[in-house]
Amino acid sequence: MGIYRNYIYPSIIEALLSRPSVMAQRKDLLRHARGEILEIGFGTGLNLSCYPEGVKRITIVESNQGMNQKAAKRVAQSNIQVDCRLLNAESLPFEDGSFDTVVSAFTFCSIKEVDKALREIYRVLKPDGQLLFLEHGLSPHKGECFFQNVLNPVYRIFSDGCHLNRDVEDMIKRNGFNITWMEQFYDRQMIKLADYLSKGMALKNVNKWGIGQRGIT
Repeated sequence: MGIYRNYIYPSIIEALLSRPSVMAQRKDLLRHARGEILEIGFGTGLNLSCYPEGVKRITIVESNQGMNQKAAKRVAQSNIQVDCRLLNAESLPFEDGSFDTVVSAFTFCSIKEVDKALREIYRVLKPDGQLLFLEHGLSPHKGECFFQNVLNPVYRIFSDGCHLNRDVEDMIKRNGFNITWMEQFYDRQMIKLADYLSKGMALKNVNKWGIGQRGIT
């Protein structure tokens, strides 16, 4: 699976997630990005062209070497300085309260221990930090939901561990965040069963875990 994961799959993702409707949603989300920015799951770097002009530097984490190789050209051509870390989101090598904004676009679906990753995101955000997310997930319609659940085990094999049936709203809320705004909709330019999207912003709920300036207390 190494050749598929590092060479074939990144090209598939590039084609699917660079479609005009998806790029428009990225740009709409990222207009809210501010301050010190961490992007989880940089992929092939499609978000780079969508950040506002004022963004000069971002830190990114990506676990797939093949994705990083495809992103290298975009990084070289961008005015944004990119600090790239090849690692998993479940264990972030940053101090508590390091970032004003964490961005996740089509990433939570494929993180193996997504709750652990969200707790790490919570930890590295400043007390007034924000999580910006654009994710596909579980459909509210019973018919589509049924097929998402049935096909999920097979889909994961060919999609680098991507889940069709994660409940985006629930997993963000259960890990200590308050969702301040969210839009949920179908984007028919996405592939069937991965076309129900959630886009929004979440803030730290310091009363949930007792996490403040100095981390978990």
